[in-house]
Amino acid sequence: MPTRTINLKLQIPRTEEGRKVRRVLWTTHDEVNKAVAEIEKMLLLCRGDSYYTVNAQGEEIEIKESQVKADALKVAREVQRKNGKKNQGSDAEVLDALRKLYEAVVPSILLDGKEKPLSGDAQSIGNSYAGPICDPVTCSIKDPAKPQESGPFAETASKKFKTMPEWFNEIQKELFQKDDPAHFVKIGEVFFRVDLDKANTWFDSEPIKKSVENNKAFNKDKWLKSKRKNEDTWATEFLKKQFDLKSDVRVAIREELWEKLGLLPFGNLYFEKPVGNKWNRMVFRLAVAHLLSWESWNHQTLDEYNKCKKLKDKLTKEFSCLSVQMKNLREYEKARHEELRKIAFVDDDNPFKIGPRMIRSWPRVREEWLKKGSSFKDRKTILAELQTNLKGKFGDPDLFLWLAADGRETLWKDEDIVTPLVKLNIAKKALKKRRAYSLMTFADSRLHPRWAMYEAPGGSNLRNYTLLEDGRVTLSLLDCSENGGLEEKEFTIKLAPSGQLQDLAIDTTGKKTKISYKSAHQEFEGIPGGSEILFDRSVLENRSHTMLAEGVHCRVWLKLTVDVKSKAPAEWLNKNGKVQASPTINHFKTGLANKSKHTDKLESGLRVLSVDLGLRTFASCSVFELVDKKPGKGLFFETDQLHLWAKHERSFKLTLPGEEVADQKSVK
Repeated sequence: MPTRTINLKLQIPRTEEGRKVRRVLWTTHDEVNKAVAEIEKMLLLCRGDSYYTVNAQGEEIEIKESQVKADALKVAREVQRKNGKKNQGSDAEVLDALRKLYEAVVPSILLDGKEKPLSGDAQSIGNSYAGPICDPVTCSIKDPAKPQESGPFAETASKKFKTMPEWFNEIQKELFQKDDPAHFVKIGEVFFRVDLDKANTWFDSEPIKKSVENNKAFNKDKWLKSKRKNEDTWATEFLKKQFDLKSDVRVAIREELWEKLGLLPFGNLYFEKPVGNKWNRMVFRLAVAHLLSWESWNHQTLDEYNKCKKLKDKLTKEFSCLSVQMKNLREYEKARHEELRKIAFVDDDNPFKIGPRMIRSWPRVREEWLKKGSSFKDRKTILAELQTNLKGKFGDPDLFLWLAADGRETLWKDEDIVTPLVKLNIAKKALKKRRAYSLMTFADSRLHPRWAMYEAPGGSNLRNYTLLEDGRVTLSLLDCSENGGLEEKEFTIKLAPSGQLQDLAIDTTGKKTKISYKSAHQEFEGIPGGSEILFDRSVLENRSHTMLAEGVHCRVWLKLTVDVKSKAPAEWLNKNGKVQASPTINHFKTGLANKSKHTDKLESGLRVLSVDLGLRTFASCSVFELVDKKPGKGLFFETDQLHLWAKHERSFKLTLPGEEVADQKSVK
């Protein structure tokens, strides 16, 4: 279903009670951003590489790799001490393990085979890794007698067998049979064959049978379900699962960081009980989402920087033979800069350079000079004539007059030196604007805010919001408690009337909450999705932290997402409930310069509506029908595809209210 976003303004009165609500909304927003910033800093320690950020004064600074690694090791050794594994592993092993953890949480730091950043889903990553990285309860051993059932990713790791069975062997590609249930292929084009008799004997052995029966996690696996149905495919499905587990990064993290090095949990929970883990999970998700985006931007900015540098280096090498002649032009640039300093504000860090606008029409100027510009006087006359004729398309007169002077013919007569210099200037300017990195901006409640998130009613990962039919919403918010900590409170806040969400009706009888509403005089149905609390950015940036904490007036919205049920006919929808254009529509949308991939879908009986947005009327429409045989009368023409004929059926005009269609004569 298509997703729609609706921003609903929270109607908070300017009373003492309203001030309290604004204060609690700000406390929630502020604490969420502080937590996200802490997690971002912790994950960047795991990254173990340099990065650029801004300090409190807004100045760009580099955090050196040596500093990041030193801080990471300091934290890591303290974590090991707390976990009873003091100084386990060398510094290199610890840093390498933390780097693997970061790559698992923020996969966009890595590139695929096409040099594109790997994708990552912040929601699933946040739900999976928030506990193992930050929660000591998740990383504790509940039963010392069964340590394999405790710790991070225990369920996944428990399904991995220590040794692979011996009832399969690798075979040549020529022997592989796709339809044989005893054959399977692993990623990387490695082919295997299974001995089903030995596999069944292995499974029926007492140790294996007992291991499977005692581990309920196996019940979810496809291979065990197939085995219980006596399907021969169970053996190949089992091996595929074991190969996946061997390369599963979660299992590797558990074995290396938790069991061997004692580095988990590496971070701390920001929100202590009784606030609960759902807030911690939410801020972890927000931090991961930002880092995923930031790493992708790092790749993009570096790629753009390298392209600009490559072009600049190429032009520098190509025009190196002209360096002597270019010195004269460089002297002109310096003199022009000094002249501008006397009459205008110029930046010495950004000195004057000859640019493309200054040499507009230069090829024509040079052509005329070569034909009849034998003296300075002649060249000056040519410039005056061209400037009069070209007007705004003429370049910089001062530069052209300087080039026209006697003794500077070597800059343009035998070879054009000006154009290469400008190309080089453009390349250098483009490179100067580029950076080989993207700035890391940590979460800040005022300058770089992250918005508190809520799940739809029935969600189990984050706190839920509750929409009420009377135009109110119930939210769980964070408030300062008497002992200086945080406590969770529920607030029901009125929503301002919105034309996007009128006549709201809520149905909670099914598994998912459904809503029906009116928007733009149309009725819609949908399923409410996640929501966020948005503050007015202009107010955040122009109010002090103290004023906002005291509950100063600030516009706040509830950003609501709705999966809207499509109003299109069922036959137009795909399996996901989204409108899917038919092949015939895609055929007519194909540009004339491109070859249509849907020509074979055209058939007799298809009707096509042609619409011309004209001058004499709002729209002129004609209906054509595709037929097999050439019509005997009427208006028709042969199409280019499949020897079909387009027969004209009828035409009509659409007019706007009050529009009078003029006849042809009055238009002329």
